[in-house]
Amino acid sequence: MDQGDKAAKLRKLGAFRLLLPKSTWSRAGEPRYSDKVYEVDYLVGNHVVAKDGTRAPIRDALAVPSGSAATSVPRDVKAGRTVRDADKISALRPFARALRGFLGDGGSLSLQGAGTKLRIVPGFSDTMQEQKITGNGALQRFLDLFPEFVVEGKAPKASVRLRP
Repeated sequence: MDQGDKAAKLRKLGAFRLLLPKSTWSRAGEPRYSDKVYEVDYLVGNHVVAKDGTRAPIRDALAVPSGSAATSVPRDVKAGRTVRDADKISALRPFARALRGFLGDGGSLSLQGAGTKLRIVPGFSDTMQEQKITGNGALQRFLDLFPEFVVEGKAPKASVRLRP
C-alpha cells in the first residue's frame, strides 16, 4: 500500500494506531501497533497529526475506524511461554513488591526513576540478567510480567503507577 492510499484510508477511517519500535517486537504474533488509538486531526506532508498533538509519519500509522477503543490484552493471553514466564515472575516477584512499596498508594514514578530505585535493591540487576531480561526495554518487559503495574506515556517521559 503506498503512502497516498494510507493517507486516504486515514482520512476515511479517522483514527490510527502507531507502529511500535522494533526493539519491542519480541515474538511473532505479538502486536506491533500501539494499544492506544489516536483520532486524526489533520494530515500535513507525509505526517498525520492526532487531536492530542501526537505527530507521526503516515507510513507508521495503522488506520482504524474512528471510535475504536484502546486495547489492553490480558497477560494470560499474550504471546510467550507461560512456563518460562512463571519462572521469571517467581524470581522477580520480590522486586515487584519493592517497586510497589516505592510507588505507595496512588503514587507514580518516571520509568527511569523506577529503574534507578530498583537497581539499588540488592540482587535486582543479577536476577534480571539470570532471567535474560536485559538491554533496551528490559524494565518495560519486567513490568509487563506483573499486571498490577501500568506504564503511561512514551519514553523518555513514561511513568509507572499501580493499577487501580
